[in-house]
Amino acid sequence: MSRGVRGVLAALVTTGVLALIALGSSLALPASTGDASSGGVLLLDWRLRGEEAGECLRPASPGRANLPTHMQNPDACARELPPYRLRLWVDEEVAVDRIVRGGGFRGDRPLTVYESVAVPPGERGLRILFEPETPDPSALSLEGETRIQFQRGEVLLAVRRQDTGVLEFRRPVR
Repeated sequence: MSRGVRGVLAALVTTGVLALIALGSSLALPASTGDASSGGVLLLDWRLRGEEAGECLRPASPGRANLPTHMQNPDACARELPPYRLRLWVDEEVAVDRIVRGGGFRGDRPLTVYESVAVPPGERGLRILFEPETPDPSALSLEGETRIQFQRGEVLLAVRRQDTGVLEFRRPVR
């Protein structure tokens, strides 16, 4: 195949890929658990860090010396966090029930909850329970409950306060 034909084919393929990307980016994505256009949205947003687990490797230890530089943990300690179960009820009806695991290849990164849930307009009772999948009395559990009036297009945040560690509901500042 000549150089000119390969160039034309490469240009056509590139144009086709760019057209598919443009088409895909123009499509509207649905809300994660429903359509919020007729009601409000509850946004769940918090992180939990794991506790140090096991023995920490010292910088001069042989186990750490064999690791490539980019894989050496600066604090040389592994973090461990069990999987958590996230449950949300809207008016006594289950809206979310799923397992949340730590990020990263080893699952040793913080647990991150970021979920948007459509809530019908009107006065609604909300209850959130976020607890370890396996019972552990030393592990942190989050629980929150409220009754609130939702209006069309309204957003309510469920966040973990950093100072107290308590789950709270609040409206975003506009």
